[in-house]
Amino acid sequence: MRLRSKATLTAVAFALLLTRLRGDAAVIAEIEANGTAANNTLSVAQVIAPSAFTLPVPAGVFSPPAYATATVQGSGGLQDVDFFRFFASGGRVLLDMDNSSPTFDPLVALFDSNGTLLAYDDDSALDNGSVNTIDSFVGSFVLPSTGSYYVAISESPNFPTTALTGTEIPLMRPDGASGGFAVSGVASSVSTFDFNGVQPGGAAYTLHISAESPAPEPGSPVPEPRSLGLVGVALITAAVALRRRTCFLSARV
Repeated sequence: MRLRSKATLTAVAFALLLTRLRGDAAVIAEIEANGTAANNTLSVAQVIAPSAFTLPVPAGVFSPPAYATATVQGSGGLQDVDFFRFFASGGRVLLDMDNSSPTFDPLVALFDSNGTLLAYDDDSALDNGSVNTIDSFVGSFVLPSTGSYYVAISESPNFPTTALTGTEIPLMRPDGASGGFAVSGVASSVSTFDFNGVQPGGAAYTLHISAESPAPEPGSPVPEPRSLGLVGVALITAAVALRRRTCFLSARV
């Protein structure tokens, strides 16, 4: 009987463990409760950690390009505006609204670290994750530099204050359909909307943020993802089991 080396067996076990632990990351729940306005402005945006961007992409997200994706489940409607912040070292980004409730017509907008509007979209064509054409989609958009970026969700026609005040350039989704508009020439550091109020409830949505180059913010600690901790524990267990099995098989040869 021919045996594989311990190194080969360990490598195989590691690959199997990673395969079993791979999968969609836990969905991020919006922190805002009904009747409150906890994440309604740039300064109190809910932070999306770099570890939340994972592969493989969830069902309904474009693949290719299969960028690492963070998924948020939130609630909006009426005058509510939800802000989320992520950090990236440039690269392309896709903002995909899915599963919006039929009574909620979402609008998605992208701002830079200073609060200047970069891109936005109201309605978009159906994609694999959409249930109707009121779901919004921004991208593919090229982030201009390394830094923090903000995604804001509102209900149409609650537009960013600076929308329709500059030059709009059509964006294209990976499937060739319209992906909203990149904007330039708007007033800088203006991240307000026409209206801003509390979350009413009853208007659920799913937001996928797919980033080509998500990164940790400079100076911030990088927590160990839970999955890596599980891999470490599982590897120790697997290594002990493989060692015992190898010794047992060796003794039988």
